[in-house]
Amino acid sequence: QRLFRGYLKEPPMLSVYPSERVNLLIDGTYFSRDLCLILYRDNTIKFTQLYRFSDGERYEELKEDLENLLLLGVQIESITCDGHRALLRAIRKVCPQVTLQRCVIHVQRMCRIWLSSRPKSI
Repeated sequence: QRLFRGYLKEPPMLSVYPSERVNLLIDGTYFSRDLCLILYRDNTIKFTQLYRFSDGERYEELKEDLENLLLLGVQIESITCDGHRALLRAIRKVCPQVTLQRCVIHVQRMCRIWLSSRPKSI
């Protein structure tokens, strides 16, 4: 976070690469309670198509970002995300035909939360 503060003072201008068959990774990272960085990353070409600083993962903002990506010529083939409700709702609204996949890491984390590491039953 110490290194990132300098980046926040002068963020670079981002350009979008319109391309076909974009496999988009979408995730939000929280730096404090009121600072969330949401990334829209093209996994095929390893390029961040869009990012947003916000106070949380809000439906209206996520919907607007997806609409803007489509308007800029990005053809989304699939989306991999953490399964956040607001994000799932925005994806279903803006691009319902897109293949949606939940990130394996987030599935594993939820399994560790739900399942005990020391089960009491067989």
